[in-house]
Amino acid sequence: MKRERSERSEPVRPPAPAPAPATFGADRDGRRHTIFTLSSDAILTIGDDYVVREANPASGAILGWPEAEITGQRCFDLLRCRDSRNLLLCDTPRCPLRQALAAEAPTPPRDLSWETRSARLCEVSATFTARGAGEQRHAVVVARDVTVLNAANRVRANFVSMVSHELRNPLNSINGFLDIVLDGQTGPLTPKQREFLTYAYKSTQQLTTLVEDVLLLSKADAGHYLLRLAQADVGALAAGAVQLAQQAAAKARVTLRVEGTEDVSPVYGDDLRLSQVLNNLLSNAIKFAPEGSTVTISARCIEDEVEIAVTDTGIGVDYDEQARIFERFYQGERGGRRTGGYGLGLTIAKMLVEQHRGRIWVESEPGAGATFYFTIPIAAAPGD
Repeated sequence: MKRERSERSEPVRPPAPAPAPATFGADRDGRRHTIFTLSSDAILTIGDDYVVREANPASGAILGWPEAEITGQRCFDLLRCRDSRNLLLCDTPRCPLRQALAAEAPTPPRDLSWETRSARLCEVSATFTARGAGEQRHAVVVARDVTVLNAANRVRANFVSMVSHELRNPLNSINGFLDIVLDGQTGPLTPKQREFLTYAYKSTQQLTTLVEDVLLLSKADAGHYLLRLAQADVGALAAGAVQLAQQAAAKARVTLRVEGTEDVSPVYGDDLRLSQVLNNLLSNAIKFAPEGSTVTISARCIEDEVEIAVTDTGIGVDYDEQARIFERFYQGERGGRRTGGYGLGLTIAKMLVEQHRGRIWVESEPGAGATFYFTIPIAAAPGD
């Protein structure tokens, strides 16, 4: 008799476990705790009573206090914030914590000095951001120790300043003696001698300009540069810049024109430095303007500012260069064309405009010219 094969039954498998509920809040808190603990920046939470509620390990390392002893201390006993002039800010309207707690929006980063437990001053770049409301109002302070970086920057700035000063005197002497020789005061020159001496004279003038520019930037970086602010006439500034650039424009066969400056209000600025801004922008425009074209200076009032524009009809500025054109020593190739210079003219123009609390930017379509704009605050009327 034939035996029937019994069917093998499949093993019963337990049902798959239900997925665990997402713990986004826990993950977020875990990440926050990791950042708080491992960050190399000091992070403190300070209440509106100026008492430190939380501090991470980096705070203790920067301030020289054991982490457990930081919490519970009052801010002005722990940090004793000082400004760049070493003036104590505690219990003053300029206290960054007070300003942050009173502000509706985040306050910009501050360069401060904190006093460590050993009474040593530690330079920090700090942000103070208010959080919460009512009794829960507090500020989160994030600070980075920049003592070593600032010291290195000061050494670099002092070195550049020293070298610039040391170079300026011999260059002035060389320029002076070349001028005397070219003027024929030491005797007649052959055409070839005059040609070679002229090359040398132009080269030393270029080097002198470079030294002056580097020295100006060095002073600004070190905070030793001040503007002599007064009421300034935009029309007079534009006319003076055109007169100074006339020789270079004639050599390039470019016409210079001024429009609309007689209708704008006086600005509040430094005549000499605003002239330097216009000279740098005009020089830049003349380099790229085609022969027979016109470079125009124009101006108009916009609310409480005067907007000044320098326009050329040259090859324009490529889009990828527009974001970098004001960087130090950056020399782009506008339309594949590189010109002489050291890449500091636009950098200095930007620095001077921003010191006037203005803005500077470029608008350009490649192949259709470029316009450099900058703004300067309008001078207040007498009695305002």
